[in-house]
Formats: sequence, structure tokens, C-alpha cells
Amino acid sequence: MRATISLRLPTDCWLFIQEMRSAPVSEPLSGDIEAILDLAPRIELRPPIPEARFVASMSRRQVEVLHRWLHALLEELSPDDPRWPTCLQCIGRVTGALRLSEP
Repeated sequence: MRATISLRLPTDCWLFIQEMRSAPVSEPLSGDIEAILDLAPRIELRPPIPEARFVASMSRRQVEVLHRWLHALLEELSPDDPRWPTCLQCIGRVTGALRLSEP
């Protein structure tokens, strides 16, 4: 049985990933991850943080692929690009999800 990871992303990360999915990158996302991202995510609100989190369930391998894809995006964006900090934030969120899922 494969454990799933509930990837919780703030709105800006979720929107960044959705926007960048159509960007030409050297490492495109696989079809299974695209299918997950096509689904409407679960939206979670947990006090004391008032910000909504978009939750997508993925296998560890899928989260690792998303992580590599975000790193490829970061390498292709200029540090002067206004999307660069958001990409870096998304990498941090995905890294955190991977760490929390370690046995």
C-alpha cells in the first residue's frame, strides 16, 4: 500500500503552479500529476492561520517529481522575475511535505 501525502499549498503557490504548468520547461510534469492538478483541490481553513490552503493528495513519488519540476522552474526563472520568490516558497512547501512524510 502506498502512503499518500496531503500537499497543503497557500493560494499563491497553488496559482503559481497552475499558471506555470503551461510554461515551456525542460522537465515537464508527468500525466498523472497533471491529472491530479486538473482536479478541484480540497480547500482547508485551519485557525489560527486565516489563509486558505489548497490540498492535493499525491504519492511520495509524485511529490518528488513536482519538487524536481519546481527546481527546474526556479533555474529557468531569473532572480529578477517577480515569480521567483513564489517559486522558492513553493519549493519550501513541497520540501516540508516530503520531510513530514518520512518514516
